[in-house]
Amino acid sequence: MNSKTIDYNNSYKIIDNVILYSNEEVDKNIIKRLKFEMLKVMDFFKLSEINKKVDIRIWDNITDFRKECEKLSGYELPFWAVGMARNEKDEEYNYIDKLSLEEQKKIDYHKNATLDDFIKSIVHEFVHVCHTQFCDYDYPEEPWVSEGIATYLANQYPNSEYTVSINEVFGYDEVPYQNYRCLYNYIFENYSYDDIMNLLNSDLKIIDDIRDNVMSNEKKVR
Repeated sequence: MNSKTIDYNNSYKIIDNVILYSNEEVDKNIIKRLKFEMLKVMDFFKLSEINKKVDIRIWDNITDFRKECEKLSGYELPFWAVGMARNEKDEEYNYIDKLSLEEQKKIDYHKNATLDDFIKSIVHEFVHVCHTQFCDYDYPEEPWVSEGIATYLANQYPNSEYTVSINEVFGYDEVPYQNYRCLYNYIFENYSYDDIMNLLNSDLKIIDDIRDNVMSNEKKVR
């Protein structure tokens, strides 16, 4: 699927094969932090390189952002969505599309978003790119697996509490991401690195084990 050609005033190399494009000039400290966080994510997945070019495109128009993301993904974005990653095996490029902070704050759900939130959101999408490469494009179907690790590694919502039931967390409909962070706090405290990597590689045994463990210890987990 071809992407829309977009003209940007500024481009910044973050790491090899990862370029950020923006109409506004980006502070060099933001680029340094993105590099630091992305290298940590790659180290977690034990990736020595990103296998395809990643274009990170910062959008300063929410309507154009949604149209492009929905064209690429083939589905309607949730109202709260401010970023999307695309990493398909048969495509030449990876894409991370992200609303600018100014545009993000126009969405009531994100009206209090900070620069820190903005950076973490980009890292969250980069986790999806790395996760897809790690599992050789056999991406987990369960939202709690993929969105949970992205939220955890991006260090989003570190001190949050559950807002939905455990059943809903394990469902196939996405729930507010702070719930996935709560779940992954428990997973990282109670499972080994190898277990977690098997989980991220869609190992049904560990997926079932974690689900059964959490469900049977719901009061303790919450």
